[in-house]
Amino acid sequence: PEAFLRPGPQNEENWLYGGGYLAVGMIETKSNVSGADNELSIYIPEGRSSWRPNELIRYIMRLDGFVSMHAGIEPKRVVTKPVIYTGENMVINFSASAYGFVQIKIKDDRNNELVSPELFGDSTGRKVTFFNGKAGELSGRPVTVEINMSDADLYSVCFL
Repeated sequence: PEAFLRPGPQNEENWLYGGGYLAVGMIETKSNVSGADNELSIYIPEGRSSWRPNELIRYIMRLDGFVSMHAGIEPKRVVTKPVIYTGENMVINFSASAYGFVQIKIKDDRNNELVSPELFGDSTGRKVTFFNGKAGELSGRPVTVEINMSDADLYSVCFL
């Protein structure tokens, strides 16, 4: 029941009855920033009940950015139940501050462990590299995935 998007600072063009109703649908759009990931665009009418014509204002958010595992500045650790994946590479959708990080460890039932460096940045498709091997080496076997994070959000994990 909480607001998904708030109207922003109050002015004569917003905070009106019926303000904040989304136009139908979300659209995947290219970023205005060269080389950046695609975004989701949503449009909201602004200017209702005012002297000027209604306008559609575009708001953007990251792809797959609705739910995340979040860590504040205090480091957090999550360990999965045993899972079996297929694929050669691990790819994550994450966002970390300049001070924050995400680090991944994959461990099988024979105590083989892959450890990533601390990952910084903001990407919907960052390939995870490991200091001591490749994700494909543990593919098809039961593993636990340990995720250590600080001042970061992890939106999704995928094996390709």
